[in-house]
Amino acid sequence: MSVTNNPVSLESQFLPAKDCQSNLCGYYFDQGHGDNLANPGVVQGKQTKEWFRSQWLPSEASQQHSAYNLFPRQRIRSRRSKPVMVRAFDSQSNALIGVSWMSHENRFKTQNYEYHEGRIFTRHSDILKSLKDGDCIQVHAAADYGKPTDEKKSTAEKKPTPEKKSTAEKKSENHYNKGILIFGVGCADSEKPVEDSKLRGLLGLASKDPEAASSVDNLKLTTTEDIRRKVRQGGAKAFMGNLGWESWDEIDKYETLAEEAQREKKHVLLVFDAEDLPDSTAIDRRLSWGQTVQNIWEHAMKARCNTIWNKTNANKYFHLLVQLGLEGAIYKGFQEDATKVHLIYEPTSAKGGFLRSYSDKDMENLRVRSADIQRLGVSEDASGNLKVEGGLNIVTGQGVEVKDLMEKEEVQQQIEQLTDAVKGKAREEVRRKLMEKLRKQLRNDVGVVWMEGLVSSLQEGSTDSIGNLGITQIRDAIMTGIRWSRRCAPMMFPKRKAKQSKPADNRLKLETDSEPVLVSVELDLRDSQTTSREPLVLKSLPCTPKKAAIDTLKQGFECVLPYMPSARFGNLVTADRGEVDGFRRIANKVHEWYTTNTDPIPLSLAVFGQPGSGKSFGVKEVIKSILAADGKGITDLEFNLSQFRQADDLRHAFEVIRDKTLSEKIPVVFFDEFDSIFQGRELGWLPFFTKPITEGKYQDGGVERPLGRGIYIFIGGTKTKYDDFFRALENGGGAGGSPGGIISFEQSEIALGQFLGTIPRTRNGFTPTLKTITVNISEMSQYDQLKRKFYEIRDATLEKNIPLVFFRDFDCDFGSEKLGWLKYFLAPMQDGEFFDHGSRHLLGRAIFVFEQGSTHFNRFPVRQLNSLLFPGAKLPDFVSRLRGQIQIPTQNQTPAQNQASAQNQASADAEDRRFKPLTNILTWYLERDKSNKPLSIGLFRECQNLQDPYQKTKETFKSALKGHVDILGPSILLNEDGSPKEDDRDYFPIRRAILLRSMLERIFGFTRGNPINMDLGVLNALLFTPSVLHGARSLESILAMSNIKKENPITVGDICDAEQRKLHVDNEDFQKYLDGQKQAPPDPDNTINNQRHYAWVERKSGRAYKREEVQRNQDGQPPNPAPVVQS
Repeated sequence: MSVTNNPVSLESQFLPAKDCQSNLCGYYFDQGHGDNLANPGVVQGKQTKEWFRSQWLPSEASQQHSAYNLFPRQRIRSRRSKPVMVRAFDSQSNALIGVSWMSHENRFKTQNYEYHEGRIFTRHSDILKSLKDGDCIQVHAAADYGKPTDEKKSTAEKKPTPEKKSTAEKKSENHYNKGILIFGVGCADSEKPVEDSKLRGLLGLASKDPEAASSVDNLKLTTTEDIRRKVRQGGAKAFMGNLGWESWDEIDKYETLAEEAQREKKHVLLVFDAEDLPDSTAIDRRLSWGQTVQNIWEHAMKARCNTIWNKTNANKYFHLLVQLGLEGAIYKGFQEDATKVHLIYEPTSAKGGFLRSYSDKDMENLRVRSADIQRLGVSEDASGNLKVEGGLNIVTGQGVEVKDLMEKEEVQQQIEQLTDAVKGKAREEVRRKLMEKLRKQLRNDVGVVWMEGLVSSLQEGSTDSIGNLGITQIRDAIMTGIRWSRRCAPMMFPKRKAKQSKPADNRLKLETDSEPVLVSVELDLRDSQTTSREPLVLKSLPCTPKKAAIDTLKQGFECVLPYMPSARFGNLVTADRGEVDGFRRIANKVHEWYTTNTDPIPLSLAVFGQPGSGKSFGVKEVIKSILAADGKGITDLEFNLSQFRQADDLRHAFEVIRDKTLSEKIPVVFFDEFDSIFQGRELGWLPFFTKPITEGKYQDGGVERPLGRGIYIFIGGTKTKYDDFFRALENGGGAGGSPGGIISFEQSEIALGQFLGTIPRTRNGFTPTLKTITVNISEMSQYDQLKRKFYEIRDATLEKNIPLVFFRDFDCDFGSEKLGWLKYFLAPMQDGEFFDHGSRHLLGRAIFVFEQGSTHFNRFPVRQLNSLLFPGAKLPDFVSRLRGQIQIPTQNQTPAQNQASAQNQASADAEDRRFKPLTNILTWYLERDKSNKPLSIGLFRECQNLQDPYQKTKETFKSALKGHVDILGPSILLNEDGSPKEDDRDYFPIRRAILLRSMLERIFGFTRGNPINMDLGVLNALLFTPSVLHGARSLESILAMSNIKKENPITVGDICDAEQRKLHVDNEDFQKYLDGQKQAPPDPDNTINNQRHYAWVERKSGRAYKREEVQRNQDGQPPNPAPVVQS
């Protein structure tokens, strides 16, 4: 038999008998019935029954079918969702194929007989892929199999009695009366549902439902006043519209609208877009879902929702919805509480992730209207900023490809008219601004489809359903909106070269091959910061953490990971909320730095974590995946600073980096153990990175050389967490958490320079100029560096200037010698000379200002120093050479705040008064002193609290970092006393499973997505042994030392012996698990209810699920199984 490409009829008809099924092309149907309307088919409790089957399908039909859809007529006694399932039936073995697929549920929460359109199975669906010659489709009805994750359990379900059914179970009934299974086969380009009017005729309904669409009135862009007017006028059961965030400021209008809706018993659903939140909120909405919800709740929703709740509590008629890109939404109802919300989201993505997947190259392949080019305006404003005016409209027909826009004469002529200062970067800047406009249109156009899906789903509901509007209907409407927009985008805006087309609404009902898994959870944001820190994993998982870990390791990432709030970059997979936040921040910064920032300064990032936790691997995968999207490669360099012995080693490293910047690839440089000791000084290397990461330069002898662009990754060695490394800054610098303030003299430096300007300095008719020179001693490691600064000071004096020299951190250690730098200042201070290879060199007149950096001089000279604590430092000689000192009070401000304070007149006056005591010595030195040597003054701290001696260095370093991440590693987390953290017992096996599965696929060649068989002892030992010695390295080593072969089962005998394992695991639990002496931790939720819950979420996501036997049909057919989860 063959299938013709010429449609014989698009009218749905009964499928011909098996021997007549040739040349099939069109839409066909089969149907099933209950006994009659008064006595329909009934299934009760947690059971399922076969309802009817389609006729046998020939191989041609099963191979070229385009869509299946099921429309059952049901009456649901319970308010819960009741599914109808479909299965493939194997004709050769006369048996059911072992998996089933969910068609639909009673999402409208009605108890009347109604037709409910089911899921449309297309050629992308696994059920159609599984059909063979002669198979058929079998339809099953079910009563109850669990519930969505965010609906409350009844008391009866919490404590079910094993002997008898609960009251809820008894009342759970599905009355099915008639079902229509419609399918299309064989027609070219016929993958679309049957037209609605023909479908309704098949169902015996009127050509148009007189109530459905009229139940919901979509006002689109509107105002609260318009909605109030509509509510008062009556008509529809529900009103919805899009509002702008700026209207939130008029909260009284929202209160009035909520009261009106409650009084009139009309539902009001207001839709907002998180992307339109004002920039003033300064929040990043592209992080983990928990952080995203917290940010939006705290900045935009909390106060308003509390106000509305206090005005009209227990209001079931007022609803708010916040769209989170094409990946999720926040639903806020006021039925129960002011602070409870529902998050419907795609766990493996982030807000905005789908549209960000469109690279600039993808955008360049889209087409815009030719007429738009004529209206483009390129100019510059009075400040020399480039302006691009006029819009671009992406079209689905003929037009100009975006990549050709810049070559158009109209654009080129306008660029040529710009000034030379702007023209150089104009081409790239115009391109960037045009891309911004296109991306905004892309988001808006796809957002329209999102709303169409939302509205279409709600308008399918009957009047009775909309009258009971709540989370059930709105959740499914949100999911429909997300799926429609995700299906639409590749057709309207195809990546690469493809035909652009605007799909019809009925086509948006069809599945694609990349349907997102969507999960719904309820969150109580009473204390949003605490709630957002609680992992969403437990709320989102369809099973227990233990089962999630086992399934991830054995079955692969696609088994459970789609339900986990997680992130994936290349070969990196993580489900930890902190890591997700950190890696996504890094990804955002890398993309922003590469696409919009052209400064020749490296992008600096930091990674902290336990040794062997995979710090380098993770951040490298993130950077590679982001740059690869824009067609850019990387070249990675690694330097371990703990192995460097002298400053020249780092200089040579910078030379290597500089050479790499000349290539087409971006250098990604890892500075491992950047916080290690150098020359006996803690954080001794950190000062050497100040100029490279803030100015993009390094010191090569007396010359500063540019480094060029690159990405620098600083990997911590002494601390495992970012917050621990910078804790002194967060505590204000004081020891033990005492507020010690910040050692920062920037404001005082400015004030002293201004004060000196008021002191006469004319001698013999000549007034020398003050020249400021700043010398940071903490950035030096050898005398030669200080010597070069002395030459700079001498050169300034030879030019008839008076150098005002600020020696910052003069009291830092020189190698292991405390106050070791003091002895090098004695001759310059006393005699105005410095030494170079035994020769004396005159400095001349200057003002030396020594700024305290460490804790040694706190409250000096009120508190005298004990010179015996600093042997060899020449402390008394140094102090005796000072001719003045000023006490600087604690400044609990950042350097930026200090600069702002310096511009404050009151602050400036206070600084001026502080320097008054120096008037006499400065006047004497500048006007009358005839000596040819410097005047030395000390600036010391008033505060007595102990201070982090590396405060300023850390401040500079922290301000230069643009992102960081803490890697937890595969072992259980520990408290400060070394005891295991109880709240991590559920999570570390999941982290462990993700790492192990990744290693087995990447390193040992196991096929992605295929099951990995392993003995129970091996599974338990690898997953549940609480700790390994060296993190991910230990896990990899244990696997490498074992006899693991690609695709072979892993047995206990394959694991390396205990003697070899001692290098990497010393926990005796590992051997006990292997031998079976110890079993995996008990799983309190491993119950039938939990298994049904897992199956429910699988069905909801559109996946196939396993079944087991429940009851025998009355007609004697083989037993009809119920869904369970298989390990």
